[in-house]
Amino acid sequence: MKTDIGISNVTCVQTWMDDAQCVHYDPELWFSPIHTTRITLALAVCGECVVRAECLTYARTNDLRYGIFGGLTAQQRHQLTKHTYNPAKRETE
Repeated sequence: MKTDIGISNVTCVQTWMDDAQCVHYDPELWFSPIHTTRITLALAVCGECVVRAECLTYARTNDLRYGIFGGLTAQQRHQLTKHTYNPAKRETE
């Protein structure tokens, strides 16, 4: 008996990641500790990326707290999450 362990989801993630502009650059560029020209370059690369939305969704879904994903810094993603309406959270209040 075969059990589906979600391998198709992993393949799907890999597919959009393969199309990302960032694969052509040093990964450290997206994890600079302070605002530098490296961050500015990373944000510019993200701005031209065809999978920017998928990348941002991936970062938010997986609660990634460091680095630039989907054209946003960790601080920007935190602010976005903080100000996004969440009906499930509202029901528990």
